[in-house]
Amino acid sequence: MKAVWVTLFGIAFSVVSISIFSSVTAAGNTGNSDDTVVAKDDDDMMEKKIPLNIEDYKNQKNVIHLSHFTDDLHRAFMAVKIANMIMSSGIETQIFVDVEAARIADLRQNLNLRWGESETTLEVLIDEFVTDGGKIIVCPHCAKAANLTDDFIRPGMEIGTKEVIQKLLIEADKVIDY
Repeated sequence: MKAVWVTLFGIAFSVVSISIFSSVTAAGNTGNSDDTVVAKDDDDMMEKKIPLNIEDYKNQKNVIHLSHFTDDLHRAFMAVKIANMIMSSGIETQIFVDVEAARIADLRQNLNLRWGESETTLEVLIDEFVTDGGKIIVCPHCAKAANLTDDFIRPGMEIGTKEVIQKLLIEADKVIDY
């Protein structure tokens, strides 16, 4: 992991950049103490069960930071899939989009896109996130650069203000960067 200092609206934030080298599947929260995360190392296919108590994390606030869209669909899909996975555990999660990803919030933008072998579109993943109570905040400068106004913003998304973005990032327990 590598800590990076980021300045946004004159406030410095420490963001941890995470590289994922193994596939991780979370067991459903059944309310018993047997909940685990199974980490599978792609190199030697060994599995290790790691105890996980979702209740320990229910009060956390997580932010997924996404800067990519059609320039890197893999990152866009992973960010929304990870957000959905965390939300499905009952943990508050919001997505902050900027740079290229600001266009995701534009109703005029086609989200009927697929990546890899998945039949699921980005539109379906985003709709699932928003339907489950997730919110997507758009960088105002990036929205302006993308010619995005409130007239064309998708449901469940908003163009952030300085105060909204400060609150989002300052109160975040974790920021996951894509």
